[in-house]
Amino acid sequence: MLKSLSFRQKILLAVLVTVFLGFAVTLGFVNLANSQDARRQGEALAEQMAARYAEQTEKTLNESMKAAAQLAQTFEGLRQGGMPSRPTLDALQRRVLMANTGFINIWVLFEPNALDGRDAEFANTPHHDRSGRYVPYFTRKPDGSIGHEIPGGGKGEVLEYDRPGDGDYYLVPKQRGMDTITEPYEYDVAGQKMLLSSFVAPIKDSNGRFIGAAGVDVPLASVQNELGKVKPFDEGYLSVLSNGGVYIAHPDTGKLGKAAADLSPEALAAIKAGKVFHYQAAGNWMHFLMPIHIGQSGTPWAVAVSIPMDKVMEQANATRNQSLWIGLACLLGLGVILFMVLARLIRPLNELSRAMSYLASGSGDLTRRMRVSGNDEIGKVALAFNAFVSQLHEMFSGVKQHAEALARHVDDLSQVSTQVADPRAVFLVDVALNRVTREGTAKSLAASWPGVNLAGKTGTTNDGRDAWFVGFDRRELVVTWVGRDDNSATGLTGGSGALPLHRAYLLRRGPLALDLANPNGVMNAHFDPASGALIDSACGES
Repeated sequence: MLKSLSFRQKILLAVLVTVFLGFAVTLGFVNLANSQDARRQGEALAEQMAARYAEQTEKTLNESMKAAAQLAQTFEGLRQGGMPSRPTLDALQRRVLMANTGFINIWVLFEPNALDGRDAEFANTPHHDRSGRYVPYFTRKPDGSIGHEIPGGGKGEVLEYDRPGDGDYYLVPKQRGMDTITEPYEYDVAGQKMLLSSFVAPIKDSNGRFIGAAGVDVPLASVQNELGKVKPFDEGYLSVLSNGGVYIAHPDTGKLGKAAADLSPEALAAIKAGKVFHYQAAGNWMHFLMPIHIGQSGTPWAVAVSIPMDKVMEQANATRNQSLWIGLACLLGLGVILFMVLARLIRPLNELSRAMSYLASGSGDLTRRMRVSGNDEIGKVALAFNAFVSQLHEMFSGVKQHAEALARHVDDLSQVSTQVADPRAVFLVDVALNRVTREGTAKSLAASWPGVNLAGKTGTTNDGRDAWFVGFDRRELVVTWVGRDDNSATGLTGGSGALPLHRAYLLRRGPLALDLANPNGVMNAHFDPASGALIDSACGES
């Protein structure tokens, strides 16, 4: 096909193809870098947002837990001093509920005769059950006034707070002996269902024995209202989940108070363990989970920031498309300009070609000359051609000399710019250090990031004063050193001292896997472990 093209068409095609490839490679690298940067920035922003709203929500929820803990501590202090009358204790709880408008209920529940040993005197009186146990339960009515009741009112012979299930808000803190936040539950306030959680602190005697609990019930609608306004990247959203994986805040109100069936088991396990976690779900959505630690409960909740990666990449994709259109326009413009220039430049050559076809009889040998047959126009052309060929001969001789000199300089430069290390040797070192992270002293890295190629080496001085780990991935090399200022022994090794610090750094930084593809000149083979001889890969003892 190329043979049928004219000289001008060949030049035009060669230039356009070269320019197109140059544009394609350049735009490809630039757009790839832009896309990766946009993705990293979007993920970093989402993670920062998750951390910020987790801290904000944690602060809000801890105010409720702090109130319950302070109420419990107040009762503990009163028991050790002069215990006021029970009506005085009622008034104290009323004031706490009135001062904290974010609480819907406040309550205290004591074990039998654990308050002051006078339960029998108060049997079946307000704020007491049928046995006289002190069980005040103050609630905020829709009009803002404070009412009271006995929790559950009792069903049969066993009161609600002594019955597993209904009484878990009391029995679970009693069993755990520590701060407790219940899973969200629905509560009927003036005929309206509200999603609540109870924040409960244990009350203990001077010997540390459980004698009761103090709690506040908090509507969770405020969390939903506050976080529901946040729209990361216009289309994203925030949600809050309990330790048991129940939605407390979510843009889909139908999910509130229900188990998060759309979360993976790994995500639910991360929430329960209080770990930072992120994953990609269907529809190209990224979800970032950040733990919320509430008091001393040991049952963290989590804030989740969900962002559409298509939206994150929107600007980068728009830049890519714009670059492509600009590149195509430039290529088209260049083609038009080049076509016009070549048409003008090649016109004299076409005329000379026709004259050469008529006059020339040589085969391109610059030592041959055309025969001058006369002094007419043809003879002048022949003379001009012979003079031209002579000049070409001299010029090419000079070019050859310069080319040879240039070749010598290029050889000199190539020796200077020789690669520092053989890529095959570098590959073997990378593979060896990668084996350290998979099978050696740093194999905990492979356990943390299975399938991600990392490399490194642990080290420890003989006297145990210094321990280090040098690790690297495709992004960076990190040196972690552990030692004492006074140069005394630490008792740590590179694997037990420096490696955990390196792993913690990677948890925050995120590793970038090494490319361990075999370079040219390196291949995999099987050897007999006894003789070292090369054997077939099908042999099972290699």
